[in-house]
Amino acid sequence: MIDLSFAEKTYIPKGKTIQKKINHNSNLKSNFSIKLKNISEMLNRNYTLNVGWFDNNKYPNGTEIGDIAKLQEYGGLGENDNEIPARPFVRPAIALNSNKWRNKILQDIKKEIKNGNISYFNSIFKKLGEEVKKDIQKSIQDVYEPPLADYTINMRMEKRGIKNFENSNVETMQELMKPLIDTGKMIESCDYKVS
Repeated sequence: MIDLSFAEKTYIPKGKTIQKKINHNSNLKSNFSIKLKNISEMLNRNYTLNVGWFDNNKYPNGTEIGDIAKLQEYGGLGENDNEIPARPFVRPAIALNSNKWRNKILQDIKKEIKNGNISYFNSIFKKLGEEVKKDIQKSIQDVYEPPLADYTINMRMEKRGIKNFENSNVETMQELMKPLIDTGKMIESCDYKVS
C-alpha cells in the first residue's frame, strides 16, 4: 500500500484551482441547462400570429372592415345586391411572400437562441406581424383588376362632389378608378396580433 496523504498537502493550491474550474464548469453546465430548459419552454409555447382586420375596426356607418376585406378578397353580393368581383390581395400576398416569412422567422429564432435572448420570441413574432401586414398592404396597392363598375365610380364622384369625370385631373381619375382603396380605411386598419 502506498501512502498518498502527502500529495494532498503538497498540491492544495492546485486542488483549489482545479476545484474552481470544476465549479466554473458546473456553473456553465447549469447555465446551459437553464438556457435549454427556457428554449424548450419557449419553443413548446404555441405562438399565434393573426394578421388582418379585427372586430373593433369599423367604418363610420358601423360596417366591419373585415367583412368588406373578405368581400373584396372573394367577391360576392355587396350593398343593393350588386355583384362585387373577387379582387384577391391576401392570397397573392401569401403566395408571393410565405417562403420569405418562413425563412425570416427561422433566422430570427436561430439568432435569438444563439444570442441567448429566448425571452424575445414574442418580439420576433411582432416583427414578423409587421412585415406580413406591410406585404398585405402592398398587395392591396397593387390591385388594379378587375376594374371598378361605373356605379362604384359614380358613387365615389358623388361622395367627392365631382360632377364630370373627364374634367378631373389625372390623379383624381386614378383615385376614382383604383379598386380596394377609396377612403383608405381598409388598408390603414390592417393589423396584427400575437398571442
